[in-house]
Amino acid sequence: MKWLTFIRTVLLRTVLRKILALAAFVLMIGAIAIGCMYLSSRAMHEAKDHVGLRMLVVQMRRGEKNFLFYRKETYLKRSDQNAAEFDSLAQVYGSSAEGKSIIT
Repeated sequence: MKWLTFIRTVLLRTVLRKILALAAFVLMIGAIAIGCMYLSSRAMHEAKDHVGLRMLVVQMRRGEKNFLFYRKETYLKRSDQNAAEFDSLAQVYGSSAEGKSIIT
């Protein structure tokens, strides 16, 4: 009978260790997946900002050209608003080469 309880105890410990190891493995995989999703979402956000910066530059140029052609202040005000948005978004990435540069 002692050997039966010994075998049962050893098997229980082995199964318990395997279950704990599996749980730890699942938690590690989950943490890695969450980290990858965070990095992916951050990259998508920066790409969206990149497109936004390019669009603001085009809108500023269009506003300047329209102002020079039509001489109406509405185009100048619109261009100034776009420039202010561009400046606020560009401050996030910095204007130097050592900062986060997304403009190519």
